[in-house]
Amino acid sequence: METDHTTETPEATTKRVTIRELQRHTSDVLEKVEANGQIYVTKHGRTIARILPPDPAEEQINAAIAAGVLVPRALTEPDTDADMLQEFSPESRSTDGPSLTEALLELREAEDDR
Repeated sequence: METDHTTETPEATTKRVTIRELQRHTSDVLEKVEANGQIYVTKHGRTIARILPPDPAEEQINAAIAAGVLVPRALTEPDTDADMLQEFSPESRSTDGPSLTEALLELREAEDDR
């Protein structure tokens, strides 16, 4: 494999490979991506692509979608209060026994008696 072309950037040294190098040494190039973070692919000296390692946050999002924990629509369309109320409608309150407020007051009084 030919020697990588490097260019100094404010962030770090940027690796560059030609299309031909990528075709002939794909495995080596991908190992460098894994080790160094990114590589630019050039054609006739002009950058035409950038190869990046996977983003850990994106990998977690994809895993949550695959597991059914996250709905992709939730990433692009925020729910309104009305949407949430439809999806999670409140249970009808039981009229048996004390109200929640009354039950809370009873619990507080019981704690004070201790």
